[in-house]
Amino acid sequence: MLHRIPLISTLFLSTTLSTVQAVDKPFAADNAYWTAQPFCSGRYQINLPSNRISGTGWLKYNGWQIRVRPDYWNLEVESALEVKEKGYNGSDSFIENRTVIPNKAIAIVTQAPGSWEHSVSKHLKGMIYYVDFYFKLGKNDAYSIRAFVRIMPVNGKEPPNLKQLEKSKVDEAIRHIRNDFFDKLRDRNESEIPQQQGICLTEGFIVDKGTEPFFGSAGIKIKNYKDVYAELTTGGSLEKDDKPLLKRDLVKKNSVMGRLMSLAKYSTIRQGSRNINGMAGSEKLVKWQGKRYLFIWEKDDGSVRFKMTFGTSDNNSAGSPLSEQEALTAWDAILPTLKKRI
Repeated sequence: MLHRIPLISTLFLSTTLSTVQAVDKPFAADNAYWTAQPFCSGRYQINLPSNRISGTGWLKYNGWQIRVRPDYWNLEVESALEVKEKGYNGSDSFIENRTVIPNKAIAIVTQAPGSWEHSVSKHLKGMIYYVDFYFKLGKNDAYSIRAFVRIMPVNGKEPPNLKQLEKSKVDEAIRHIRNDFFDKLRDRNESEIPQQQGICLTEGFIVDKGTEPFFGSAGIKIKNYKDVYAELTTGGSLEKDDKPLLKRDLVKKNSVMGRLMSLAKYSTIRQGSRNINGMAGSEKLVKWQGKRYLFIWEKDDGSVRFKMTFGTSDNNSAGSPLSEQEALTAWDAILPTLKKRI
């Protein structure tokens, strides 16, 4: 099944990025401000303001699904210690807290609820263990990967060598994560644009042949303007029954933004085909409730989408810090810089 680009609500980004007070607006109509520095995500790059903050993101690469939390490593370590002290994580029982690389990578192992006598389901036999692998990039950014392993019962009972099996299975899972993903990474300054094939991550880079499948999204907050966000999603595709951008709802009706837009009539500022650096695509720019804007450009095959939102978080009663013309200035400066990195 082909992957489609998910419609992530702005609330998701707004709740994962720290609030920064807006300053005076000498930059609003300044194209040079909006395109001051290249930013890369996946195999693409786009120019953005230099004073930006990375937000929570996600990616799929080499069979693994990874979550990115900027400036979260210290909290991730604290959470792991709390699981160990309490002896459980939600409904899962704590098994092991392992330091893989000091101050760089850790693994938390938990056991899902179940019994050796009965299968978890008719399709899944044995006891399930979760291996949550956390590692740090940059100064404090936290990445997380989850693997699961299974240990089969012996005559319907716990295996006599359970602890050895647990260690062996966890060792194997960590080895796969390292071989397939972690050991291929290197740290990268956010302003660095690598000049070789590979995947740009938040403060990281993976060298590869350029053909390995990647699917991911990166969110960005603009420091000077409270409640102005950008999001670049690459590597997706439209499924057979998906409608193109101009013929479908911009957001899911049950999402936060969908509910906000359903309560107020929105109008289209501009829409239509717009090719960007050889990529055939379309844009749709809408506004509602005064100064609230949602701008989206999508490549026709669904593999790349760039989105900007202005004043759309659910706790913002004032709307965008930018006027409609200022928002358009930002959009029309940034979007033409989107391109394949190599």
